[in-house]
Amino acid sequence: MATATNARVPNVTKVNRRLDRWNGRKKAVSTRLVYAMNARTIARATWNQAQSRAARLAAAAVDAGSKSDAPEPVPEVPLETTVGVDYTTLRDRLRAGEWEEADNETRRLLIVLGKSDAPEPVPEVPLETTVGVDYTTLRDRLRAGEWEEADNETRRLLIVLAGADAQKRGWVYFTEVKNISVADLGTMDKLWVAYSKGNYGYSVQRKIWLQCKKEWGPFFKKIDWTTGGNNTYRKWPEDFQWRADAAKGHLPLTNALRGTQLITAIFEHPAIAGADGPKAAPKQKKLFNF
Repeated sequence: MATATNARVPNVTKVNRRLDRWNGRKKAVSTRLVYAMNARTIARATWNQAQSRAARLAAAAVDAGSKSDAPEPVPEVPLETTVGVDYTTLRDRLRAGEWEEADNETRRLLIVLGKSDAPEPVPEVPLETTVGVDYTTLRDRLRAGEWEEADNETRRLLIVLAGADAQKRGWVYFTEVKNISVADLGTMDKLWVAYSKGNYGYSVQRKIWLQCKKEWGPFFKKIDWTTGGNNTYRKWPEDFQWRADAAKGHLPLTNALRGTQLITAIFEHPAIAGADGPKAAPKQKKLFNF
């Protein structure tokens, strides 16, 4: 019979070491669990705080927006002009709130206009025609002060009005002027007179021609178509004056190098000659003196 002393006794040292390792692992696992739970709690708290703060900021923004009204849009102002002045710089300065620059630009524009008073508006000229010709381009050129372009458009319109032969030829023969309607030639002349403020136009030229007793030399010199003591014709187009303040009657141009028959026909046309006004009735001679 075996005794108790003969039973196998476990190694206490090895058991203690295993217990220590086991306890150490449990402790490490517990610590990690605690850290994980704390991190989750902290993250959840931070997320809740961020949501709360974002809600407060959104509410503040809405409240601020309701208190400050947005500025009303400024209505567009048409940049109207009768003398071809550009007002875009003034508009842009005012739009940007650049008040000093806008004031300087206003002062500059007043100098350009020549007077502090606004120019008188040009009366509207009816664009009358009996043959369906469009005069808007001529009107717009004159309105903008584009005198050379307006002169070219006038020449083109005369060729159109003179008929098919003139259009094929590219210039007007003096016998074709009589075929131009009074309404159409009158429209062109009235546009020139209106937008030059009485300085240009066929009817203006005719009055000067009559003042010169229909003598072409003095007439051409008076309207500044010739220069020098020899009355040399100006070269077209570079020598002519394409501006509003040239000599009275300087525009529109009519080619007189081939003779004066064409310009005479224009001056004697009823649309131009009729602009002189009604002629005074001739005085009757008294047959007897009482």
